[in-house]
Amino acid sequence: MGQQYYPIIFDVGSRFVRAGFAGDACAIVRRRTNVYDLTDAQLTVRSDDACEGERGQEPPQFLWTESMARVDPYRLECLLERIIHDVYENDLLVDPKRCKVLMLEPVMLPLPLKRALTRVILFHMHAQSIRFLPASVMSVLASGATSGLVIDLGWNVTTVTPVFDLRQLYIYSKQTLRASRRIHNDIRKKLANLGLDTTFEFVEQFLIECCYCGIGNHGTGDFTFNNSTIPQELRYQSIEEILFPDEQDGTDDDDSQTLCSLVEQVIKEVDIDLRTPLSSNIIIVGGLSNIPGIKTRIIYEINKRTKASGIKSLGPWQGASLYCTTSLMTSSTSTRIKNSGELTREKYISGQEVLLDWTDTLFSKCSI
Repeated sequence: MGQQYYPIIFDVGSRFVRAGFAGDACAIVRRRTNVYDLTDAQLTVRSDDACEGERGQEPPQFLWTESMARVDPYRLECLLERIIHDVYENDLLVDPKRCKVLMLEPVMLPLPLKRALTRVILFHMHAQSIRFLPASVMSVLASGATSGLVIDLGWNVTTVTPVFDLRQLYIYSKQTLRASRRIHNDIRKKLANLGLDTTFEFVEQFLIECCYCGIGNHGTGDFTFNNSTIPQELRYQSIEEILFPDEQDGTDDDDSQTLCSLVEQVIKEVDIDLRTPLSSNIIIVGGLSNIPGIKTRIIYEINKRTKASGIKSLGPWQGASLYCTTSLMTSSTSTRIKNSGELTREKYISGQEVLLDWTDTLFSKCSI
C-alpha cells in the first residue's frame, strides 16, 4: 500500500468526522458535521428530526439517524462531499488522488451511508481505493487482545458486538436506542422544566463538562454552570435513568432494551466456549464512554448478572492505524491479503466491482 502518502483513515460518525494518516498515534482531524450551510441542498436530516433549542433556530446537529428512511440520499452525498473535501484541502493538505482510504465501519452502519461514502471517496475525490474495516475488530486490536465484547456508546444507538479471534460475529450483534441522543434529549427536557438554556450547545457542554456516573450515593444541592444554578442530581440522573434503570416497565420495544440486558443476551447466545473470552474482555468505546465513571459502572452492573471484567482499548481509529502499519504495509504480508476487501477506483467506475456489505453474505450459501 506504499504510495507517496500514507493511507488515510476516516471515522465518520453521526456528529463528527475524524481523519488522519495511518501510522499516527491519533487522528489529527475532528470536524463537526453541522457547520455546513448547504443553501442548495439544505441538510440531510429533516428539521423535525433535529435536536433544536427553539424550533427553526438551530440547524440539525447530526449527519444521520437510526432511520435512514428520513434522509435524502442526494443531500447526504452533497454534505459528505463538502466535509471530506475540506478534510483533504484544509486539514490533511494532500492530493486525494495519491491516497488510499481506510474507512472504519460500525456494525450497524446504514447501507445508504456506506454507498454514499464510497461514491464520494472514489467518484468525487478520485481516491485510489477504499477499504472498510470493522470498527469493533479495530477496537479489540487496539486493546492488545484478539477477542472481546465491544460496547459502542454511540449517538444514535448503543451496540454490543462480540469479536472472537479478530472476527466480528455479526449474527450475535445487538443494539439499543438507549444512547447519547436519548440522554441529551432527557437533559434538555429537565433544563427546560427549570427554565434554563436548552440550546444544543449548552446541553452538550453540560453533558461533557458536568455529567458523571458513579456507584452509590451522589451529591445533593445546587451548583453553578455558565451563570446558571443547576441541581446536582441533574449531573447523573439522566444517565442513571436511561442506561441503568431499576427495572423495565414493559413499554420499551426490542430496540430500547437496557444495556446490561443486551450484554447478558449476547453472552448467553454465543457458543459456550466463547463466553469466557468474551466476558473477560469487555471493551467500552464511543463518545459517551468519556463520561467519568461510566465504564466502571457498566462493568459493575454487568457483574450483577454474569461474571465479567473490562480491558482498556485505545479506540477503533488507533486500532486501524496499528493494523495498517503492522500488516497492510509490511513486505511480509502477501499481496492477496493486502488486496482483500479493497475496492479500487478503476474497477468501481468501470463497473467491474461493486461495493459489498457483510449483509450480502448472510444468505449467499443458502440453497433452495
